[in-house]
Amino acid sequence: MDNHLQILESPNNRYRLKPHEIELIKESRAKNERRKLIIPDLHAPFVEPGFFEHCKAMYRKWNCNSVHFTGDLLDNSFSSFHEITPDGKSAGDELALAIEQIKPFWEEWNEATVCIGNHDAIISRKLVSSGLSQAWLKDFNDVLGTPGWIWKDKFVEDGVMYIHGTGSSGRNGAINRAINWNTKICQGHIHTESSIIYHANKDSLLWSMQLGAAFDVNSYAANYAKNFTKKPIIAVGIIIDNGRLPILEPMPL
Repeated sequence: MDNHLQILESPNNRYRLKPHEIELIKESRAKNERRKLIIPDLHAPFVEPGFFEHCKAMYRKWNCNSVHFTGDLLDNSFSSFHEITPDGKSAGDELALAIEQIKPFWEEWNEATVCIGNHDAIISRKLVSSGLSQAWLKDFNDVLGTPGWIWKDKFVEDGVMYIHGTGSSGRNGAINRAINWNTKICQGHIHTESSIIYHANKDSLLWSMQLGAAFDVNSYAANYAKNFTKKPIIAVGIIIDNGRLPILEPMPL
């Protein structure tokens, strides 16, 4: 048994793993399987303090070997299509801080897949509304200093569709998409919902994983929601056994 598993099986292990969770990790190590850490909407530079550490801890706990971001890595509050806070940071300052917050994620996982979210796409949309060609737009990796990350609108791996979630809403947004598209779905976008829902039809067993956001509700970018009764659910997703089993890991507040 390796040292890490000895630590996990110790009664003093800091992850407080249940016996069946330890067995799942043992089984996953015995197989050549993909075990994904799913990181929800960051909205940098307004990332919840301590969230990066939570991501690292869950990656290690579940012995993950790949990472996926659900999108909206950037908030782009300065260029929002909604009302903009006049006392917020300038475009340059906000981007510089966003790059600073994203840097530790890239340093920890320099290979990852990122779904392009609606907030990530704000600058691209502003080019269109200004009548400018997309040829003027720099690559995300060039702007953020994240070479090796792959940015896509959506992709499928192990029978799971990974997508940001634009166009979905409400508690059943993700499972409705799974049913309509007849595929397993993993998405973010809906900040105040985080759930795993199963659905069976005569041909298949489907599930949806809805992740919330790592959005700091105390930031000025969240002023629009200060009177909302529901707040973002800060959690990461884990998908193990080559897309078979989804798991939610909320961050302790």
